Amino acid sequence: MATPDTTARPTGTNELARSWKRLGRVATFVAILTSPIAFTFFHYQSHWAIGWSVLGTVVAVVAFRGLIDLVSRRFIPWPSLFGASDARLFWYVRLPWALPSVFAGLKLTLIYCTSGAVIGEMIAAQSGLGLLLQTFSGQFDIASVLAVMVILVAVVVLLTSVIELLEMRLLIWSKGSTDVPG
Repeated sequence: MATPDTTARPTGTNELARSWKRLGRVATFVAILTSPIAFTFFHYQSHWAIGWSVLGTVVAVVAFRGLIDLVSRRFIPWPSLFGASDARLFWYVRLPWALPSVFAGLKLTLIYCTSGAVIGEMIAAQSGLGLLLQTFSGQFDIASVLAVMVILVAVVVLLTSVIELLEMRLLIWSKGSTDVPG
């Protein structure tokens, strides 16, 4: 009876390990190559003593090397180690990871775009709510200005609510991670 070979690794894992080693070597080379620049900056620009400049340079090289390791481990797709295809990586890892940021950006963009559109209408439009705001404020009609502003606020609140409902539906696992604290 034949026993399975447990030491054999898939080729994707070997390629990924080689890429990591190559990235680590390149990062170390770049860090060491730029260390004289860091030393020069610390010693001559910041007027540090030689000992502190050497220590600052060592810390900078180690921090750069650690940053490269952190970024490479964060962004190299670990599920590929287990045989996941690019489509599965996208749908099950990358898209759920990016969606909270996308929804936070949508909420902010909605508010800024609405105010930008109204300001643009106030400056150069021949119709629209911005022109109404400008006309009513020029006539000192405060009630009409407030009515237009209430309409704008209602539209923004309605659209933000639609985005939040969509967010709750799509991000049921995140429990509102894009909410601003406080």
